[in-house]
Amino acid sequence: MDENRHKITINIAGKDRTFSNTTPEEESYMRMAAKMITSKVDDYKKKYTGFSDHDALSITALTFVMQFLKEKRN
Repeated sequence: MDENRHKITINIAGKDRTFSNTTPEEESYMRMAAKMITSKVDDYKKKYTGFSDHDALSITALTFVMQFLKEKRN
């Protein structure tokens, strides 16, 4: 493994995930993304009390990808 690459563990919506061969720049973006995902998942779970973690993650993914596609289109 390149000396600038390393293994990290980040928490996404309450579950730890480990990623290997990560650069410092990738790590920074991954940590920011994980915080955004977790925040949105928490919002959905508060708003819709019957939502499972899977439901909230699915809707979060859909929301973020729709936003990405709209921005890409402009």
